[in-house]
Amino acid sequence: MPISVNHLKPRRLPSCFPIGIGLSLVLAIVSGVAAAEEEGQNAPGGNSSPENAPGFWERDTLTGDWGGTRADLEDLGVVLAGAYTADGLGNPSGGIRQRGVYTGLLELDADVDFDKLAGIAGASFHASALQFQGRGLSSHFIGNFMTARNSETAPSTRLWALWFQQTMLDGLVSVKVGQTPQDEEFMTSTYGSYFTNATFGWPAGFSANIPGGGGVYPMAVTGGRVKVAPSENWAWLLGVFNGEPAVGLKSGEDPTRLNSDGLNFNLSKPPMIMSEVQWTTGKGDDSGLPPSTVKLGGWYHAGAFSDLHYDTNGVSLSNSASNGVARSDRGNWDVYGVIETMPYRAEGSEDKGLGAFIRFSVCDPAVSTLPYYGEVGLTYKGLPMGRNDDVVGIALAYGGISGDLQARQQDDRVLNGSTAVVQDSETLIEFIYRAQVAPWWIVAPDIQYVIHPGGGAGMPDNSAQRIPDAAILGLRTILKL
Repeated sequence: MPISVNHLKPRRLPSCFPIGIGLSLVLAIVSGVAAAEEEGQNAPGGNSSPENAPGFWERDTLTGDWGGTRADLEDLGVVLAGAYTADGLGNPSGGIRQRGVYTGLLELDADVDFDKLAGIAGASFHASALQFQGRGLSSHFIGNFMTARNSETAPSTRLWALWFQQTMLDGLVSVKVGQTPQDEEFMTSTYGSYFTNATFGWPAGFSANIPGGGGVYPMAVTGGRVKVAPSENWAWLLGVFNGEPAVGLKSGEDPTRLNSDGLNFNLSKPPMIMSEVQWTTGKGDDSGLPPSTVKLGGWYHAGAFSDLHYDTNGVSLSNSASNGVARSDRGNWDVYGVIETMPYRAEGSEDKGLGAFIRFSVCDPAVSTLPYYGEVGLTYKGLPMGRNDDVVGIALAYGGISGDLQARQQDDRVLNGSTAVVQDSETLIEFIYRAQVAPWWIVAPDIQYVIHPGGGAGMPDNSAQRIPDAAILGLRTILKL
């Protein structure tokens, strides 16, 4: 959910300044590692790379095998990984103010297979830590629900995920407990994950209607998940999570500042329950159908939610006779669906071809700011002229404002003569190209256009004027460390 921008007075810098600094940093990292690699290979007696090891531009990770240490750890069941994501982006037109920003995200991961390490079949462990630099374009300068970058957050160093998983009965059942990001397995889309706007991951139709946006990047929540997979084609997931990612969270507050280190292990808040059924076909079977996945699910949050229209006496909150205290409604609910398919698959390939996806969700409009949400997109992987791993895609997302909130805003205009705009909807269009420069390096320019940022919200200094539609130009680079 966008953060209030009324109090923010950032120091003015040329819009190209942060982008230039960010790109210079990325190039310095790549050049430095390449130079160190070459020096190690050319040094007298240097044998840091076996003769049959892949070269710098062919290997899977930027930092290589660490002289064989990485492979030795993997043999023991310990996988250490990381990635650095750098974004330079700006809004040359529209939004609250025009700016260019740089953001950087360092993610470090550790996975342990206890079957290899200690002979405990089906047991595994995962931990992730994040370090974020820069400031967000959407939260500071545009004010849109559908955040321009899925890595945007307040600068911090924090724990992200910390969970244990046990798989049983030959893979029929698995149980996961700990600090678990809710978007790891629920409402996911393979093709939507190519896009950089956050709404194609954890959709704005969820984040705008859950306290603190939910237990997703950059904060997980304490809880657990059970998965039952009776066959390769069917699976059922049930998750129960703590309902808030930060203790003491109030409406409009940034939860990352209340839970700045990610160490908020808490089960004291009303739970959020999620359930999803998954059906997959056409992937390695003889059905003759294109590779496809259908997911149907829903969630229920048992916390107290403030009514968007009425006070505790049933009077409109915009009425002068109102006591000003919103009616407290128990719980919020959502139903959602995901459909993705590959209508054309390149011959002899598992993942190259044309992909299509649709996602939708509906929440309780009495307590949900953005209860009606939908998105659709197309991607193509495997372009001509040797660009077999490149991806091009276009997607559109729509979020409709609650009729209850609109009714309250209309009451304010009729009863009080307010000139503030009545919010209606927000629409996003994104076009992206992902170039696989090396197995460990992705460069992805993108263009986004936001229609009615904030659902058609008014400008912070003039509520009668809508925030202008915003164009966003961005360049992302991802280094697999």
